[in-house]
Amino acid sequence: MKKLYFACLCMILLFGCEQNKNKSITLKESEVLLIKGTAKYSGAELPLELFIDEKGMFIAKIGGWANQITGFDGERIWRIDNGVGPFDIDFSEREFMLFAHWSLINNLKYSKRVNSSNDTLQLDDGLLKMVSNYHEGMLKELTAVNSYYQESISFIGLLEKNSFKIPQEIKLDIGFPLSSYSFTSFEKVQKSSDWYKKPNYQAVGVSYNPDIQSKIEVRKTASGNLFIKPTIQSKEVGWFLFDSGAGISIIESEAINDFNFAVVGKQIIGGIGGQSMEEEIIAGVNISLGPLTIDKLNFIKSEKTLDEIRNSKASRILGEPVMGVLGWDILLRSILEMDMHNGTITINNPANYELDKKYVEKLFLHWNVPYVQATFEGNKKGYFLIDSGAGNKGPIFHSKAVERLDLLSNRKTESGKVIGAGGEANVEIGTLDWIQVGGHRTNKITSIFLQGDDGEVDLFTDGFLGGKAIQSQIIVFDYANNKIGFIPR
Repeated sequence: MKKLYFACLCMILLFGCEQNKNKSITLKESEVLLIKGTAKYSGAELPLELFIDEKGMFIAKIGGWANQITGFDGERIWRIDNGVGPFDIDFSEREFMLFAHWSLINNLKYSKRVNSSNDTLQLDDGLLKMVSNYHEGMLKELTAVNSYYQESISFIGLLEKNSFKIPQEIKLDIGFPLSSYSFTSFEKVQKSSDWYKKPNYQAVGVSYNPDIQSKIEVRKTASGNLFIKPTIQSKEVGWFLFDSGAGISIIESEAINDFNFAVVGKQIIGGIGGQSMEEEIIAGVNISLGPLTIDKLNFIKSEKTLDEIRNSKASRILGEPVMGVLGWDILLRSILEMDMHNGTITINNPANYELDKKYVEKLFLHWNVPYVQATFEGNKKGYFLIDSGAGNKGPIFHSKAVERLDLLSNRKTESGKVIGAGGEANVEIGTLDWIQVGGHRTNKITSIFLQGDDGEVDLFTDGFLGGKAIQSQIIVFDYANNKIGFIPR
């Protein structure tokens, strides 16, 4: 099964790129290429406008209910999601977009920013190794050969104008909601030099009520999980799991039977355990949580029966029906403080919140979820997801990291199983000597080492951090500035 990525991959265009020639579209300094067409996003055909210049900077706009903009300003790749952002994106999401983009301008084999060995390409500062496949001198496919899921990008057909060529269709076999592009036209247009500049943060359709306190109602369970109670269309519909590791919001259809929301697409979802399912996406949901109100939010609609909801893992943990999951969409629109030890959450307006610099570290956003760098036994360093959905568990290492770092060698463990969003996964359970996150070190911490195809294998990251690894600190998420705070309790 391919890893499921909840993010938008940017445009991939092939500007007459031939295997043995460095052939590209010629643009004057103030000229950019505007390509129009459609993007197939979560099964829906949505309008696409793509602007790209000769230096490789770009802006891609996917319209409709997705309302996403992805840009590259020469240094950073940034994204605006559903009218909120921008935020920088990292790791494999970043590399796929750069590979895709740079293939548009010239032959990747001769790019100054790409290392080439025969047909294998690698970014100067990257990890992915992409094998290129040409047919009759034209690039037809890029495949990530050192990634567990062997993601690929295919270029199909040609659209020609004045001897310039771009693909007529591009298929993305990489687990994104975005699955293909179809292009209908392209032309040169004039744009100023700052066209690709990363814009200031904005939050369309978001408001804060200063009369409502920022500390919200939270129920912490014996498992260490945090549950919150939003209102939907000004109506309480029950408890939701707060999960910082959730890259998209989910709501049970039973919670919204009284409302008629438009179905706009379908999305495949999954997680630890490796299984996946396809669910409908609904749009236009009004949601409030504490002082925060979001006018129109997109949700995955889960079709569980009431009995299935009551028997779900989350509902059994809480002792009441759990009607959904919230994470990414709340974190993107606020500065959120989370104390997993005391089970508290405060939601703050980014416009008037300032995080003390002495507590700040860099936040890496990867497929819509937050990663930080941690150090652990042997002074190894790696990137870990801050995962409130893991409850009171400690570090969880995915299987590729276990193999790459030889984490089971000479370690006493017991075999077991864990249940995640994608089903059941085999694990080994043992003790990690220590792990340090945000300046705090935890010694002799019980850790989980995933085995096999766990649904979370990743070339760039090492795993997840549950409450036991971060409960000594208040975590402050600041997605708008790609920052995270670790404040000692």
